[in-house]
Amino acid sequence: MISDKNFPSSVLNRQNHVRMLDVIRSGISQSKNAAFAVSFVRCSGLSMLLDSINNLSLNGGRLRLLTSTYLNVTQPDALYALLHLNGVECRVQTGPQAFHSKFWMFDNNNIWIGSSNLTRGGLAENIEWNLRSTQVEDILICKQEFDRLW
Repeated sequence: MISDKNFPSSVLNRQNHVRMLDVIRSGISQSKNAAFAVSFVRCSGLSMLLDSINNLSLNGGRLRLLTSTYLNVTQPDALYALLHLNGVECRVQTGPQAFHSKFWMFDNNNIWIGSSNLTRGGLAENIEWNLRSTQVEDILICKQEFDRLW
């Protein structure tokens, strides 16, 4: 597990470096609550996080996940699986605008924003660029926007 102090401020999923998969697993394991807003959810990515999400739930934690059907990339089977996980609330964003966000928040004190979706490629294989902020103002603005979209 990566301690919060050892997180890099930027993750690109480069070989032999920290990947978003590592960041998300560690963030979930150190949090009571998490909120994700990702355009795409696929079984390949969800399967990589199932143990972490189940542990969050067993410890009384909660995950709110907002996703979309934008470009029909999100897999219905992944949504179905999310519906059956304890401690997880999942909503599909609807509206006139495309939903293409990638946002990961842990305990309202650590956010990541970048290009990684909840897919195997986005979490571990593709070159993705994600930036971290622990700035109170950034977190407040992002949390408010997430809650508005929720």
